[in-house]
Amino acid sequence: MGIGSTSYRHVGMFVRDRGRCLSTANRLAERKASFDLHASTADHERRTEMAAKNRNDAHAVDVFRMVLPPPNVTGKLHLGHALTVTVEDVLCRYKRVYGHQAIWHAGFDHAGIATQTVVEQQLWKEKKIRRHELSREEFLELCHQWKETRMSEISHQLKRLGATLDWSNSYFTMDKRFGEAVVAAFCRLHSEGLIFRERRLVNWCPTLQSTISDQEVDHIDVSEPKTISVPSLGHYKERIIKVGTMHHIRYELVEKQNLIRYLEVATTRPETIFADVALAVHPCDKRYSHLVGKMVRHPLVLDRTMPIIADESVIPDKGTGVLKITPSHDFTDLEIARRHGKEIDAEAMKRICIDEQARLINASGFNGLDRFEARQQVRLNIRVVNQ
Repeated sequence: MGIGSTSYRHVGMFVRDRGRCLSTANRLAERKASFDLHASTADHERRTEMAAKNRNDAHAVDVFRMVLPPPNVTGKLHLGHALTVTVEDVLCRYKRVYGHQAIWHAGFDHAGIATQTVVEQQLWKEKKIRRHELSREEFLELCHQWKETRMSEISHQLKRLGATLDWSNSYFTMDKRFGEAVVAAFCRLHSEGLIFRERRLVNWCPTLQSTISDQEVDHIDVSEPKTISVPSLGHYKERIIKVGTMHHIRYELVEKQNLIRYLEVATTRPETIFADVALAVHPCDKRYSHLVGKMVRHPLVLDRTMPIIADESVIPDKGTGVLKITPSHDFTDLEIARRHGKEIDAEAMKRICIDEQARLINASGFNGLDRFEARQQVRLNIRVVNQ
């Protein structure tokens, strides 16, 4: 048999195979055209729900209960939810196969600040209205409407995933019974001495006008000057702020010590200077240890004096090695100030210079300025004082 005949035979086989491919593709196209995705999905959801009910033996001795980690009502589910829901569903199905009554409670989480933020953003985008222009009841109603919409969407997604959840007893983490349980738990913990009340600093967001937890704060380590984006006050646009710049401030000694007239502090937040209560140095720092117990004058409030204290938390090779202590506006400073209660006046500890709107107060001619605007103005004034 010649080469030519072999080639023709292979060509013929290719033509016939191509014909089979086209025929198969046509059949698949016909099936796709006749396939009703919504009807099939709805039927699958119904069968999944029935299966969960029928496989739960109410008379089973062993009851297995599991709570769905509640997804946030800030938006829709993502691939991460699909993964974890699948694993949880497998566990429940496994228990049912072996005769357990497996009850998997469905639930939703209010997400707190995150949900408030998305509702506020939607309100601004659609109506150019801020939350504070509405009454508490009106804003809560908007949050309720958002919650109902998101819960409906999330429920639909979970059912489409085939999750054999118990929908007859679903929960929401802001339900009345949950609120009562949280209050009862706190009262119980307090009565048992496991929690206590204390005056402390909190993370305050001037844009949200609310405290936020440590977990909701993004800490950025800045080793050199850079710009970051922060929310603008009063609306939801961003503004660019330069941070990380060290500003040097001189605090004049009340009594000169061996030609030393002042101590110099390097700080990234000069606008907080009006709430300073002391200067701190490391007790083993030979440059300053002999000045501990002496007094310095406030550079912008001339009738105010402050003590120089020694504390081991001061890092000698950071900045100038001298730390200004502003307990009302810095967590570390508050800890240091509390350790030196005998040296720092109790009234001075109450001193604040930035209000809930992030504007300066008790700051002489700087009152009412936004903290970032005040930073620049204070910097200019300090330049004059340092000369």
